[in-house]
Amino acid sequence: KFSHQSGTVPKKKATGLAKTSIKKRAASKKTSNVTRPSTNTVREEKLSGPGVRMTFIEGPYKGKFFFLEKDSTPNFVLGTKPQMKSTETFFNLGKDQDADESHAKLELTVERKLCTVKVTDLKSTSGTYVNGQMIANGKKRQAFINDKIMIGESVIQIKAM
Repeated sequence: KFSHQSGTVPKKKATGLAKTSIKKRAASKKTSNVTRPSTNTVREEKLSGPGVRMTFIEGPYKGKFFFLEKDSTPNFVLGTKPQMKSTETFFNLGKDQDADESHAKLELTVERKLCTVKVTDLKSTSGTYVNGQMIANGKKRQAFINDKIMIGESVIQIKAM
């Protein structure tokens, strides 16, 4: 089972899917491969305004990060070939063998300076998890600072900015 404090990943049940093994990556650049659909440019710096830093702590993107910010990038779609609206930004999980084309959506919520992230499973085949708890197919769950989101082989931790 997933332990919030130890940061371990839940074991997948044998359902005919390939077992997931978390691949540890040597130190990688601390930049993002996030692209915005309108400009198709890489975001590396943080902008001003309320938001959270989403940091990959396990999997093929370990060490990479992106920001969810109220004024600039409040929504992200994650997947290997994400289907998205023109107002959304995506993080390409092409190196994650267990991620679906459009796996999950992350939406920043800001209420009275409290930032949370609404995590939506986009009917993925391998599931989306928040702190080890699987989100039902197509459903949403609220996540908070220091929570961990598992998408395929990738584990992302929500950090305060």
